[in-house]
Amino acid sequence: MHIYKNINNPLKQSCALTIGNFDGVHIGHQKILTKLVEEATARRITPSVLTFHPHSREFFQKNNNLLQNLPTRIYKTRDKIENISKYSIDQIFISKFNSEISQITANTFIEEFLVRNLNVKYLLIGENFQFGYKRQGNLETLQKASLKYNFEVQTIKRVIDNHNNRISSSQIREALKLSNITLANSLLGRNFGITGHVIHGNKIGRKLGYPTMNISVPQNYALSKGVYLVYVYGLENKKIPGVASLGTRETLEKNGILLLEISLIDVNITAYGKLIHIEFIKKLRNEEKFPDIESLIHAISTDIKNARSYFNTHGL
Repeated sequence: MHIYKNINNPLKQSCALTIGNFDGVHIGHQKILTKLVEEATARRITPSVLTFHPHSREFFQKNNNLLQNLPTRIYKTRDKIENISKYSIDQIFISKFNSEISQITANTFIEEFLVRNLNVKYLLIGENFQFGYKRQGNLETLQKASLKYNFEVQTIKRVIDNHNNRISSSQIREALKLSNITLANSLLGRNFGITGHVIHGNKIGRKLGYPTMNISVPQNYALSKGVYLVYVYGLENKKIPGVASLGTRETLEKNGILLLEISLIDVNITAYGKLIHIEFIKKLRNEEKFPDIESLIHAISTDIKNARSYFNTHGL
């Protein structure tokens, strides 16, 4: 799969395109991607995705200094791209959402980006898709433009859950906010997790007798802070059970950044710099601020014991 970080250079080959944020790449998104590839294959053109970073709502909230209303992120960009690539998408365009993009009118977006630069011949969108300055563009806008510029537009019906609710990234964010991993997994169509390189920390865990592997996470991560049972992939040819603490280390630091710290169960591996994938299984407890270091060490010891008991009972 080819990844392009701008949409300003005209492409020679025609493409079939869908547009969206795709945070989560959930089963609704998967239906869109599958349909896109089917239609692209039938037309012998390139299946392509256009997405933006950051999320448009994140950009506008930061621009208006409304940080408390920032949409949370289900996935880092790396994980989003990895999951999109599993659906035979040949190229993905990641455009930075900024002030310039936010001011582009719907007609300019169609003419300059869809037609001239991306050479779109088939466009697949959701029924309520809106775009352009002040969201002035919609399905009707695209249908009119398709006659003028000779491309097809199709819509795809929403995917609903067992309660007749549209499956959406918002649903998944709410499930993760409540630490409902099971519900999030059912909406994603896969087990929820995060990928990243192991980075150096302040070595406090090692000093406490419980060394950790640290992974950076979005500061507006959708998953609520706390201690989780996890599986770790990428260190051996099998998954390794562990305990992961997602938080800001309130007992040890003031105003710490959000970080994921993973302790392996009965395994000692030097992992700095390695790319690993963490799969979340179940929440053990919330993040806590302990009165002293001894209380923190006791809590970590209890977490490890509870994790060992869980994995011994449920197996790997």
